[in-house]
Amino acid sequence: MDVGLKEQVINYGIDIPSISFTIESCTINEGEDFTELVLTSEFTNVIWSDGQTGNSAMFYEEGIYQVEAFYNCQKIIKEI
Repeated sequence: MDVGLKEQVINYGIDIPSISFTIESCTINEGEDFTELVLTSEFTNVIWSDGQTGNSAMFYEEGIYQVEAFYNCQKIIKEI
């Protein structure tokens, strides 16, 4: 299953790194039950739309998810 990525950055004049993953779409391969996405440690207070918290999340079914994180007090949102 492919999960596309879309990003929204709320930027108030501060250079903020974009949330990026090592891949730009995720596929749950046949025989596997999940895929995992990981944010780098520069992002804090990470909350995934399915309730997971922390810099990594495991997804077990297809859908659209969102991650919210902070970088230097700036909120960053990415839809997955």
